[in-house]
Amino acid sequence: MLGALVLALPIAGCGGSGDRPAHGDDGVGWRFRPLAAAPPFETLSARQRATLAPTRSNGLTCVAAPPVRRRHGPRDRRRRVALTFDDGPSPYTAPILRELERRRARATFFQLGRQIGPYQHVVRQLVRRGHALGNHSWSHPSLAPADARTRQQLDDTAAAERRAVGHAGCLMRPPGGDIGERLDRLLRRRGQQAVLWDVDPGDWSRPGARMIVTRVLQAVRPGSIVLLHDGGGDRSQTVAAVPWIVKGLRKRGYHLVTVPTLLGLRRR
Repeated sequence: MLGALVLALPIAGCGGSGDRPAHGDDGVGWRFRPLAAAPPFETLSARQRATLAPTRSNGLTCVAAPPVRRRHGPRDRRRRVALTFDDGPSPYTAPILRELERRRARATFFQLGRQIGPYQHVVRQLVRRGHALGNHSWSHPSLAPADARTRQQLDDTAAAERRAVGHAGCLMRPPGGDIGERLDRLLRRRGQQAVLWDVDPGDWSRPGARMIVTRVLQAVRPGSIVLLHDGGGDRSQTVAAVPWIVKGLRKRGYHLVTVPTLLGLRRR
């Protein structure tokens, strides 16, 4: 079944590292459009703010639960899986959201603070559509030293999240998965949950959409957290892979949920 699914993938967007978007096209049929400046959360109408309200699944006011580090969720019969995307928001985030929305699938986005400002419209869109939001630092340095710079990286990103959607939840992902006891202690004091992963298809290296799909479907287990990327470079292959990942997981009986839902995190 896996072979038939992967062979069915379209060729567009599935090439090697030489394939790059041209003239603003992402390689899979979308054209990037410049975004107008978004007003800060505080200036939105009451109705607009209500559409960004915290829920049990979007992680905007979640409460961390021990242990501090989580690589996967329960390996149980519910067969839940969380797709996660790092290093956005970027021009690739909206196309990924469209693919997820078409399939009524939910995901979690760990975002860089410095990227949020130009893409506040996209950040609000992902929250409105039921996806979860997490902190991936301001500029992607190692946070393992857990020093004043680390705290500033996390604080500045949380502030950018609040300007965009009014809240900043407990989810965070250390860049590169670089974490140690010092960062554990800092996150415990801050009430933050470090979300790592147990499935990494290496989409950042652009091995081709077919390979991304194959690696995910071969490695996934109930409770898996899958690492993908919506920023940090050309992510057209990831965009092309998303619908086939969703289709393949569902054919295997998996349910796609956000990280707060997978981990059973509570709201404040």
